[in-house]
Amino acid sequence: MDLIRGRAVGTGIPDIKDKESILRRLGLITPDGNITHAACILFGKNPQSRFKNTGLKITRINSETVLINPKDLSGNLFQLLELAEKYLLTSQAVIYDPSSNAIVDSFRRKEIPEYPKAALREALLNMLIHRDYFNSRTPSIVRIYDDRIQFLNPACFPADVTLEKILSQHYPYHRNPKIADVFAKAGYMEKFGTGLERIQAEFDHAGYPPPEFDYTSLGFSLVLRNDPYTGERFDSLGLNERQIAAVNYLKRQGSISNQEYQKLNNAKKATATRDLKAMVQSGILRKEGTTGPGVRYSLMYAEMDSKRS
Repeated sequence: MDLIRGRAVGTGIPDIKDKESILRRLGLITPDGNITHAACILFGKNPQSRFKNTGLKITRINSETVLINPKDLSGNLFQLLELAEKYLLTSQAVIYDPSSNAIVDSFRRKEIPEYPKAALREALLNMLIHRDYFNSRTPSIVRIYDDRIQFLNPACFPADVTLEKILSQHYPYHRNPKIADVFAKAGYMEKFGTGLERIQAEFDHAGYPPPEFDYTSLGFSLVLRNDPYTGERFDSLGLNERQIAAVNYLKRQGSISNQEYQKLNNAKKATATRDLKAMVQSGILRKEGTTGPGVRYSLMYAEMDSKRS
């Protein structure tokens, strides 16, 4: 039992003397009394000494593809989750809500995470739980760019399981069912195959571009893009103050009508119509409907640059 820690970092699991009985109840000891691979990876003091590819590579990359503070994280899965989450959170830029009602707690500005924290944790859990731990050639990698985070994970689906099936039917496929079961019991996840759906929901709620999923023979890729509507991009597009206020409103509310635009900016109908039309033409907004009070506008996540007019 020397391979097993009494307390998994950050899990709240108490230091129980009879570790063997606990591991048996979790199904992490074989009938002949040997510790399973999953037990070592989940709770081991140094799983990397037995399984070379159980660590996690993580780095920030600038616009010139220079690695900034690259890390080879090691430890058991609970430790990896804690270390990787801390790295992701401390690598984010600090953004403040510019709206007038965002002053909270004795005039402190409300901070907005660059990425939804719950989505980042879900992405890390998905990586740790579903990776192929016997693939010694392809490591798990997290790459943090200025505008996105990419999670690359060695994980091959069985022939009858496809990415489309997982996304459309929430197919509850677990490559490592014992690992998934322990994380579920520890309160980190549930076992019904909705992890990717929760990531999508978090980004939709935040008004961010939808996550991008891809699957090849090398494994699974998840790309999370941050908010494309920043002050720098507003400047490059030449948006006026009314249009910027509308974008910030849309990020919170999802859609806006011509009348709501008028009220938001204390503007005349002709001004609102002209502003909204220009934003549709520049690819910032999507128009829903044709004419009348039923017409609404929502953000369109298309690539934006200063050449648009």
